[in-house]
Amino acid sequence: MINLSAETIAEPPVNFHETGAGTEENPFQIANLANLRWLSENRAYWGSPRYNNGNLIRYYYIQTADIDATETIHWNDGKGISPIGLPHILPTEGHYTEFFGHYDGKNFKIINLYQKPIAIAGLFGAIWRAVIKNINLQNITVHIDHNSIFTYGTLIGDVNDSTITNCSVSGSMYFRTGNGYGTIGGLIGDAGKAIIELCSSSVRIIGGEASSIMSLGGLVGSLHQTESVLKNSYFNGYIDITTTGSNQGALVGFGSSKIENCYVTSINSFNNVDKLIGRFFVPYHPLHIDCIIENNFWDAEKTGITALSNTDYECESIKNNYGKSTAEMKQEDTYTEYDWDFENVWGIRADINDGYPYLLSQSGEISSNYDITNIYDMNISAYPNPFNPDITISFTLKYDSFVTIEIYNIRGQLINTIIRSQFPSGTHQVVWNGVSQYGQKVSSGVYFYRVENNGFTQTKKILLLK
Repeated sequence: MINLSAETIAEPPVNFHETGAGTEENPFQIANLANLRWLSENRAYWGSPRYNNGNLIRYYYIQTADIDATETIHWNDGKGISPIGLPHILPTEGHYTEFFGHYDGKNFKIINLYQKPIAIAGLFGAIWRAVIKNINLQNITVHIDHNSIFTYGTLIGDVNDSTITNCSVSGSMYFRTGNGYGTIGGLIGDAGKAIIELCSSSVRIIGGEASSIMSLGGLVGSLHQTESVLKNSYFNGYIDITTTGSNQGALVGFGSSKIENCYVTSINSFNNVDKLIGRFFVPYHPLHIDCIIENNFWDAEKTGITALSNTDYECESIKNNYGKSTAEMKQEDTYTEYDWDFENVWGIRADINDGYPYLLSQSGEISSNYDITNIYDMNISAYPNPFNPDITISFTLKYDSFVTIEIYNIRGQLINTIIRSQFPSGTHQVVWNGVSQYGQKVSSGVYFYRVENNGFTQTKKILLLK
């Protein structure tokens, strides 16, 4: 029995005092509500340069048990849990207060979390170059009672240049009648340069009349920048709002990105959300007209969705997006005709998810030979190795991504950052000429090159011989 008359006191992760804790090899362990509260209140451990003498420090976290968060409704004078990470646009926060780390929920549950936000909502308020995966939020309540142009989600409010995989959310979002709101999403509020895959939301989004909503989506409120990807995900929640607008969609409110192999079965009682994607937005620069909307479906009998979108901007590819009958939505061949993967990604059974497709990664039935991190494997290599004086580093991207390549010595000291840039999908090469960041030739010895892609990293050894 939880004592709701007292608040859990924040406590650091159980292995906090171990040497090397917080690293990829020995991540901080979030084992209970006290640990989760500690993370929400200790900004230095979000990795922010603002709180680490100007240095970006990437901390790693894993959840090691189910967490009952029922008492959070009594925290912070009724405002609930504070978001982990804050957007830099908040005037009182300055720059770089986002969460920069890795959080792996290990498919454990966080139950009955409560939040009544001021400017941003989500277990994670704002993230940048982060990895969030395997989180299972059940029965979360987000009560928006404040007029704001900022972003509201359940899992994450604002995403930038990050990766979110295998996360699921159920619960409710409420917003009151008011003058206007920013971006609202049943999983994520606003996402730019984001890879979102194997995710689901069954959140109920309920609200009164607002004069305006910038964008609202059952899964993602706004998915923008052509590097963003939403794939193999679904929304089966409920949208009950009286506000009308062109940027309201059952899956995504406002999109200019790649949206593939997703579906919606939500029920909308007021028919104010009658498109799968509220509106496409493609930047006017011709190099950015490459959004891809393919192989997406909706239950035409239950959702009230009448069309794919409110607008028809030119995109690189818009095809195979269909409303289907309830019976067709529960048949595997509806999807396999359009190359959905029912061996490694999806399953379909009458006794699971009301007969609609479900994600194997969220059911415990995932194939033993399937690893969701495969989509980020960059197949890195370097040649010649050993080398003198130059070495070529090769990597392959499955999606357009922001890539950082760094060189470290055997003591783990940064020698040089040889690239930090956006790359399109495909194979690329960069050359390191054996000099430090100060332009000095380095000595013979063992070095490591580290390639980071949307928060995922791969490291290999190289040898300089003179």
